[in-house]
Amino acid sequence: MPISGNSANPSVSPTALTPGMTEGTSSAPSSTPQSILTKPVSASLKLNDDTNCRAGPGTDYEKVTVVPEGASVPVLARSTEGTHFLVDPPDNIASCWVLAELGTFSGEIATVPQATSSAGENAGAPARPGSLFYNYECSYGAPQVVTATLSWGDTANNENGYRVYRDGALIIELPANSSQYADETTLDVGDTLTYSVEAFNDAGASPQRIISFGCSD
Repeated sequence: MPISGNSANPSVSPTALTPGMTEGTSSAPSSTPQSILTKPVSASLKLNDDTNCRAGPGTDYEKVTVVPEGASVPVLARSTEGTHFLVDPPDNIASCWVLAELGTFSGEIATVPQATSSAGENAGAPARPGSLFYNYECSYGAPQVVTATLSWGDTANNENGYRVYRDGALIIELPANSSQYADETTLDVGDTLTYSVEAFNDAGASPQRIISFGCSD
């Protein structure tokens, strides 16, 4: 018999998802003044999930690295609207930007310098998709065949469409007003699948909704 499951819990976003992420990979340069990088660190952010760290404060910037779940990273600067933090990732790659809501902030926000430009914050990009839900079935055997149906709220009113990612890789672009997608893939016993969904238009991409789940043995 197949193993099945479902979730009614909304996920918070990425995309980071994650690994090899292909969304919004334009290489727009960061506008952060270099002087910010030399200021003393007085705050940190502990990431709630694997999180994309980008060259600028928005999903239309190139992904620099993925900061792993549970990592606590020094906060070097904040975007003009406070939505993103410039951090020093643990792999010693160049400093990069993460979405502030994806972690737990520690320290005094007033001591964190503010970037002088809001470039890259995706003005005009569509709203983040509504809560992401899923139903799935897993076959027995190795690897397991997983059939997953994802559904989300179509909250945007200016999107060109929606992008769906599996484990950080883009698997499909859907037309505007989409709110569901069914996927079939294989999974090794004990591994986890991560799906993420974002809305996009010519101005950029929204923050993502992300969910993860695995099959029982």
